Amino acid sequence: MTDRRETTGAAAKLVLRASQSRLVADGQDVSSVTIEVQDAQGRMVPTAGNKLSFKLSGAGKIIGVGNGDPGCHEADKPDSPDAATRSAFNGLCLVIVQASKKAGTIEMEATADGLESAKIVIQSNEVKLRPAVA
Repeated sequence: MTDRRETTGAAAKLVLRASQSRLVADGQDVSSVTIEVQDAQGRMVPTAGNKLSFKLSGAGKIIGVGNGDPGCHEADKPDSPDAATRSAFNGLCLVIVQASKKAGTIEMEATADGLESAKIVIQSNEVKLRPAVA
């Protein structure tokens, strides 16, 4: 058995991972999208604190962003349902995406100055809505 530790290179790209790749279009279902800052070899850069920007289009909205830094004073709730910004903390950031009541595709793009951007697609599937008072 061996254990290997490698020093990462400079931050080079963003990688997105969704907790759910399929949502139900009920206006309540959510997916947590983790954004990881990686070097050119695909290793997470644990010292990265890049300012990240997010744009969302399609059948959903951004309802929250976070980075796990208890000393961060950036807003957790974005001003816009389709755009947000947040600094990475220890190479990570999180965006909460909520499905609308309309089925379709939700596409999110993450960008940062000097880094390769990334996109992710989440499918929102039609569902029979529960009766509710509007």
